This record gives sequence, structure tokens and C-alpha cells, in this order.
Amino acid sequence: MWHPLPLPFTGVSGYVFKFEMYAGARGEKPSILGSCGDVVWHLCEVLHGKSHKVYFDNLFNSYHMLSHLQAYGIYAIGTCRSNRMFGADTALKRVLQLKKVG
Repeated sequence: MWHPLPLPFTGVSGYVFKFEMYAGARGEKPSILGSCGDVVWHLCEVLHGKSHKVYFDNLFNSYHMLSHLQAYGIYAIGTCRSNRMFGADTALKRVLQLKKVG
């Protein structure tokens, strides 16, 4: 059985500033960011132009998510699933090439 995933929005102090319980699609059509990306954007939109850094895992990350946040002056980093790269992976080395390099 799938359980909702809590998404806290915390500062370096560890205090939670904003919280949203993710329980799947909200019923409306998700944006280009996808339903998970829409949750991240909803939490991050208050950071517009404040040069904050946001970290998240590959469930919420995509090329479109990073581009969207960058356009609003929000820096972000996170792991990304290979099926969410939208062509950016062509500029990266393949896994076998990286293994050879070490």
C-alpha cells in the first residue's frame, strides 16, 4: 500500500517553514513539471529571487524542474532519473565511460 510522503521545507537551522503532504495527483492536470514537480514548485515559489539553494531527490527532480527554478533565481541540486533528462544526457558521459575513468 502506498503512503503519502511528507515534504518539509526547512532552513539550515532544521526548523520547518512550510510543509505539504504529497498524496498523488491533485485532480487537475499537472504542469510540464509533473505532479511531483508541482509540489516542489508550490513549496519553493516563496523563494523567488532570494538566491536560496534547494536540494531534493530523484522523485521530484527533472530537467524541466531545474530550468524552471533557475528562471526564478532559485538554485537547485538533486539526483535525476535518466528518463527525465530530456536530451541533457547527450552532453554527459555514459556510465561505462565513467567507470573506465574511475
